[in-house]
Amino acid sequence: MTQGPLWSRIIIFAVPCLLSTLLQLTFNAADMIIVGRYGSAEAMGAVGSTGPLIHLQVCLMMGLSIGANVIAANFFGAKDWRRLHKTTQTSMAMAIGGGVLLAAILIPCTRLFLKWSHTPESIIDMAVSYVRIYLASLPFILIYNFGSGILRAIGDTKRPMYYLTIGGIANVFLNIFFVIKLHMQADGVAWATFISQVISAVLVWLTLRKTSETGGLSVRELSFDKPIMASILRVGIPSGLQSSCYGLSNLIMQSAINGFGAIAVAGYAASSSLEGLTYSASYSFFQVSVSFSGQNLGAKKIQRIRKGTEACIVLVSALMIVLGFFTVFWGRDLLAIYNDNPEVIEIGFQRLVIVVAPYFICGIMDVISGALRGMRRSMNAFLLTLFFVCIFRILWVYFVCTGRYNTVRAIMICYPISWTLAALTMGYYLQHVIRKEQQSNTVL
Repeated sequence: MTQGPLWSRIIIFAVPCLLSTLLQLTFNAADMIIVGRYGSAEAMGAVGSTGPLIHLQVCLMMGLSIGANVIAANFFGAKDWRRLHKTTQTSMAMAIGGGVLLAAILIPCTRLFLKWSHTPESIIDMAVSYVRIYLASLPFILIYNFGSGILRAIGDTKRPMYYLTIGGIANVFLNIFFVIKLHMQADGVAWATFISQVISAVLVWLTLRKTSETGGLSVRELSFDKPIMASILRVGIPSGLQSSCYGLSNLIMQSAINGFGAIAVAGYAASSSLEGLTYSASYSFFQVSVSFSGQNLGAKKIQRIRKGTEACIVLVSALMIVLGFFTVFWGRDLLAIYNDNPEVIEIGFQRLVIVVAPYFICGIMDVISGALRGMRRSMNAFLLTLFFVCIFRILWVYFVCTGRYNTVRAIMICYPISWTLAALTMGYYLQHVIRKEQQSNTVL
């Protein structure tokens, strides 16, 4: 992506990313639909109520993998094959070690976390079982995300999509088997997810073993190259914390919604699942922005980063406006697939109108954030996200949503306001970074 036609390169790179995210979210929606239709209402609530907590863990994992993506993209753009090979070996060693360590730390704390988020007592046992099984798959989630990040850094977005598709299809059939055939509840959905994560991770690992650009992957060569690991962590930790800001703020918002009862929780969970289909466009172009800016920073083509970011903003805005319109237009019918309770549908539809319709603003914010990460400004992007997406929303819930304004609608309005403030601030800062890089014309 450091040369050739700009728009076509971005679109070719973005389409597999978009399809991958759509497939993942479609398979996640299948989890909710199957457990909602063939399990119990409590099981659906248990899976739905853990969404923000699971999202928090996944955001941290994916944020860390961005570090590997950026460093690999820098070396690929600079054609430094030796250090690209070391980056691959170090990244996968970090994925295995980090996944095992995090699972060992988080699994014993599951019930405490769910109590903090005010999970209803009627569903907390099922929720604990679901989360613990899911957390046990963290090493495989990290292997897939770090591995697919390396592949995207060298321009390969198709094979991660293929492997996600295979794992997702397996997930659907396993859900049917565990929930419908064996009459399991939330734990059946969790085991289906666990097995599908293993499948995707194994396929990515086997691909990296045979990838010539990275010098292959061998268990015996796995090691922690200290300078490269430091570079990955320097980008990845702020990226993980930044991604976790979304999860933390959503966890707080979910806690506020939980206070309105099981009907509100179900409506919020169903609309969140549909929201994910729109978010797929945002996250896909975020991935494009990270790899694009990372490669061009390595190649010292700073002006191309500006043009690529502008192209990504136009494309993601157009796509998300269309997706937002169709999601809202057919919103009630789509929500009825999850649950036919009129109250659940109405609460879910309110969220679609308030949160999903203006989602293109989130897309713009994510593209700019991705460009900053690719240019190794992860800490600054994290601090801006921390304030506008996390601290601002916490202040909103505790100071605005009080008394007569303590409503589900008032909580939801916080989302588009925080996106707008974050996008404007990040955009101004990105302009400053690009000007500075053009003046120095050196890689950080």
